[in-house]
Amino acid sequence: MRVTFIEPGKTYLTQGFIGSDVFGSTTTLGRGGSDFSASLFAEAVGADTLEIWTDVAGVYTTDPRIVSEAFPIHEISFDEAAELSVFGGKVLHPATLKPAIRGGVNVRVASSSDPDQPGTYIVKEAKEKPTLRAISIRKDQTLLTVNSLEMLHQHGFLAHLFKTLAEHKISVDLVSTSEVSVALTLDTAVNAANKVELTDEVLEELGRFAEVIVEKNWL
Repeated sequence: MRVTFIEPGKTYLTQGFIGSDVFGSTTTLGRGGSDFSASLFAEAVGADTLEIWTDVAGVYTTDPRIVSEAFPIHEISFDEAAELSVFGGKVLHPATLKPAIRGGVNVRVASSSDPDQPGTYIVKEAKEKPTLRAISIRKDQTLLTVNSLEMLHQHGFLAHLFKTLAEHKISVDLVSTSEVSVALTLDTAVNAANKVELTDEVLEELGRFAEVIVEKNWL
């Protein structure tokens, strides 16, 4: 979708933190609402670059509040930025990148308090491809380990496992598998947008075909 009434050379000032709900009532969009609106506008007008001005000098290699040696990344791909935003990065909300990706709009994240800093450019494909781009930290995770000797050289076990989780609307973040074991991380943080609840019913169903170990409050 392209907006045709935008006149070249003119500057348009609008809000982005409020919207409407399914009933048409005015409401706030929540965290990242302004950035998300800006991304939608950029997609609609076919912008070359969307600039997000925030309180940090770009996307860092890790949380600078924890690691003093962390530094802003000059350029990062959409895929990498999306992964960071989902797994703990606070600079951009995951939804912000979707319209920009659809519209092929590059994104620049820069500091409003230090505008001379170059910031971070988020593009389709970054020119530099280091072995390690960044490290993200995510707290209050639950590690669910499922063990079964029936997995050994057998098919269908993983399908059964994930079908059970899907039936209970449990979203999995990370997965690690071996011949007889599957380890999954679940987001159980209090403020998580997709907080997971491992009920006794779920554990009982999983326990019918495997040994289940739950370790909570990782990090």
